[in-house]
Amino acid sequence: MESEIQIKGTLSSTSDVFFFTASIPFLDNMKAECRSKIEATNSPLFESLFNFPWVTEAAVEGRALIVKKNDTRPWEDYAPQVAQLIRQLHRDKIPFFKDAFIQALKEKKVIEDKNKPVPYKINEANINSPLGKRIQKILSEDISRSLASHGGYVNLVDLVEGKVYLYFGGGCQGCSQASVTVKEGIEKLLLKEFPEITSVVDVTNHSLGTNPYYR
Repeated sequence: MESEIQIKGTLSSTSDVFFFTASIPFLDNMKAECRSKIEATNSPLFESLFNFPWVTEAAVEGRALIVKKNDTRPWEDYAPQVAQLIRQLHRDKIPFFKDAFIQALKEKKVIEDKNKPVPYKINEANINSPLGKRIQKILSEDISRSLASHGGYVNLVDLVEGKVYLYFGGGCQGCSQASVTVKEGIEKLLLKEFPEITSVVDVTNHSLGTNPYYR
């Protein structure tokens, strides 16, 4: 028989927020936030929480759940309800988050990562040259889809004397297989397509990766 999930509660410095810590993760290697029933779609945990009229926000990361309420009643009245809800979902083997929710979360993170300020200088003139555009087309059509399935992406940042300079982000940053992807995948493909290319250089600082696909 599966053991009962253990839950601990902690009141935050503000009386409207309460922290729950479970003995198992709610969500692995990702953070999810929810502020409405619509955002809760495909998450039995969030959907159930927003059935409580006093819940205004919820968020999970790993084994932590944060819940915010909208009234002055003490958490002693509410915390047991949340704990019971978590235990019931676990007891009934209902996932806290369905695959559709997790996939949407991954896709959202890829978009957010792409829109973050890039920690390197892009040579716009070179990457928008005729050769640069052809390389970007290959990266977009033949490489990016595969990387996106791992929560990652790649950007062309420069093209100098036959060398292609690439930056990897998302799940590719810090990934233990990044060098293999570069040398055995991308470089071989580009060398085959473009005889004027001599090598591919990865300019990514992989030590800064926060959520690599392979560790």
